Amino acid sequence: MLKVFYGTDRTAVRDAALKEYEAVGVMPTIIEDNTYVSGAVASAVGASSLFGGAECFVLDTPSGDEDFESEVVGSLKELAASQNIFIVLEGALLADAKKKYSKHADTVEEFSATK
Repeated sequence: MLKVFYGTDRTAVRDAALKEYEAVGVMPTIIEDNTYVSGAVASAVGASSLFGGAECFVLDTPSGDEDFESEVVGSLKELAASQNIFIVLEGALLADAKKKYSKHADTVEEFSATK
C-alpha cells in the first residue's frame, strides 16, 4: 500500500502521516533524505514483521536526495503492491511527480499553507 502526502503545509503533511500509521497501529520505520542508504527502499518492500502483519515505512522527503528519490520513483509499482505500508512525505510536487505518484498510490493528498 502506498500513500503520498505532500505540499507546502509541512505540519499538515506530517499530521496526515501520523494519523495513517496510528490507524494501522504499527510504529513506522522512518527513512529520511539525510540518512538514506542505497537499497533501503528495496529492502523495505520485502521486509516482514517478526509478529506477522504489515510493516509501516515513512519515506520522508525523498526529493532531498537524488539517489533516494530515484529509488522511490523507480519502485512505485513495487511499493504499491507490497504487503507493507509506505507513506511518502514531500514538499511541493511538480506535475510530473504528482502524475507518477498518482498512478500507483492509494492516496495522494496535497496540503497547502495559507498565505
